[in-house]
Amino acid sequence: MNDKTVSDINVTMKNENDKLTENEKIKIVAVKSSDGEKISLNKKVFLEDNVEEWLRELKSAVSEEISELSLRAIHEVEVNMPFEELTQKYPTQVCHLSTLYYWSMEIESGIQKLKHDRKALSIQTNYLRDLLDSICQRKIKECSDFEWRRTIKCYLLPDADDIPKPHLVILNNNLPYGGEFSGSCPNIIVTPATDKCFLFIAQAIYDIQAVCLVGPTEVGKKETLMLPNVNPSVAFFMTVTVQLSSDWHFPQKVKSVFRTVSLIKPDAFWILKGNFFSSGFKGANFLAGRLLEIASLARNHLPSMYSSRFHLSSLISTVKRAFQIQLSRDEKSWEKLENILRPESQVSTSTSKASLGSTSRQSQISSGARNSLSAAHVKKTDLKILIQAIEESLSLGMDADTFSRFQTLKLVKINPLTVDDFELMFGGLDSNEQLVDGLFTSVFKKANRNTSKTWITLDASVNPGWMDYLVSAMIHLKNGDIIYMNENVKLFLETDNIQSASPTILSKLGLIYVDGIVGWELLAKTWIKTRKNRKIIANGNPNLNDMEEILMQCFQTTIEGVVKFLKTKVKHSTYVTEVGMFTNCLQMLTLLLSDKLELAGNVHVKKLFLFCLIWAFGGHLNEEDRKSFSSFLLESRTNV
Repeated sequence: MNDKTVSDINVTMKNENDKLTENEKIKIVAVKSSDGEKISLNKKVFLEDNVEEWLRELKSAVSEEISELSLRAIHEVEVNMPFEELTQKYPTQVCHLSTLYYWSMEIESGIQKLKHDRKALSIQTNYLRDLLDSICQRKIKECSDFEWRRTIKCYLLPDADDIPKPHLVILNNNLPYGGEFSGSCPNIIVTPATDKCFLFIAQAIYDIQAVCLVGPTEVGKKETLMLPNVNPSVAFFMTVTVQLSSDWHFPQKVKSVFRTVSLIKPDAFWILKGNFFSSGFKGANFLAGRLLEIASLARNHLPSMYSSRFHLSSLISTVKRAFQIQLSRDEKSWEKLENILRPESQVSTSTSKASLGSTSRQSQISSGARNSLSAAHVKKTDLKILIQAIEESLSLGMDADTFSRFQTLKLVKINPLTVDDFELMFGGLDSNEQLVDGLFTSVFKKANRNTSKTWITLDASVNPGWMDYLVSAMIHLKNGDIIYMNENVKLFLETDNIQSASPTILSKLGLIYVDGIVGWELLAKTWIKTRKNRKIIANGNPNLNDMEEILMQCFQTTIEGVVKFLKTKVKHSTYVTEVGMFTNCLQMLTLLLSDKLELAGNVHVKKLFLFCLIWAFGGHLNEEDRKSFSSFLLESRTNV
């Protein structure tokens, strides 16, 4: 065992809390890593006086136990045991080895049969998935190709006693798996830089040559040597820390003995991606890119005393902290928050019902559809309600297991105007004339691969800029490739007008028009109906007026005047709508008029309404317009 492993492993002893008799010996029955992973030993080790002797026996017992578990896991993988059951039954490093074995066997089988869907063969682990993408891009057709031989693989090969044991193979090197206990925490994130180091180190071992690993600090030199957990007969390594190549001064006689391997600092993107993936976050590529972008902006715009804090270690700590928060999150609190933020009214009108039916029919007839109406109306609500209704209708007569396996509907929303360069949205070519997918093309390709039904919604005002890119992407990409839309994918465009839309795109889409009849009156009536009938308590006596009647009277006497004033007297810094501002007012009223609130009377209710009215309709105004809005409310307060 190396020093790191010994220091991180605790031994579990029998009778460790009991009093020992004179002739009784202490037994080591299990080993436990610092991260909590535990392995029970079939072969018990006695603590003798000679430390070297019992430590050697302990190392041998742990190695035998891990080798036995590895063989058992590999055999169960061969009979198609689900990967979820494998992770619950075996230690982490045994699962890693069995995954590598299964991956090696399936990829070789795919190469020999020249399958085109080799991506579906791998278990979705981060490193193996990226490695498989690289193999597919290189178009390997034979197992003897160098690109496949240079990859670390796992095989069951017979040892000297003709007993099959796991071996790691890279190039001509056949190294038996040492079975050293390492726990579940990864020592290093495997990147293309470490892949090259493994190749050079393996070649040096094969040539019976010592290895000198050279690189700056914090690049993982020691961890790189420890990661290939194999047991060669003899290997001699030396690590040298240098910051620049000019600092590498070493006697020539020593250099001639060692095989020099340079380890450069790996790309931070790969490190963060591996940490996000291991923490269970979805979209590890996207999150890693965004986190690096934030760090880059901080280093460029913040003073040096603050920007120096945005280094790789702090970013990794951020990922780990986010993972801890995710684990400790209370689901009930999120349900409560969702209830608070959920709109209190789902206005049901003849137009909205018609639009739901039209959307459903258009989704079956055409692969594309367009919802066209004024902003802040019920376009998004229509799609959400329609998806919910379809899923509920499908779930009727199905048990939970059957419905969970059934194709579900997913709604993906994209705003093409969130980027300045439309190539980031619809893809472009890099310096090597290779296609780089944009946000839309990446989502579109992923939706085509999924078995679930996906509705992609482009929510933005139609203009020739992004529409031309969309039309081009739907015909063919910039590298000449064509992406086809399968039956599981539907495309929706949400806009308030179609004046700038070209006839080409209109001819390919079904048009759904929803009349803008939803005003604040319908929202107010629907919201009032959802409120429970409740009497206002004033001075210990119930008031004759219902709270709902008081609020409805306030709505009718103030909202029209406020909306007219905002439309004619002030300039808005952002795009706002009557329905949107009134919805915010209702949501604030819902929070303030909770069941636990003790109301003092009609005046108390009206004051709460005025508070919500001021912030919902005037919160976005600038300082000058706020003064005029305040004067208007003071003049018209007699209506309330």
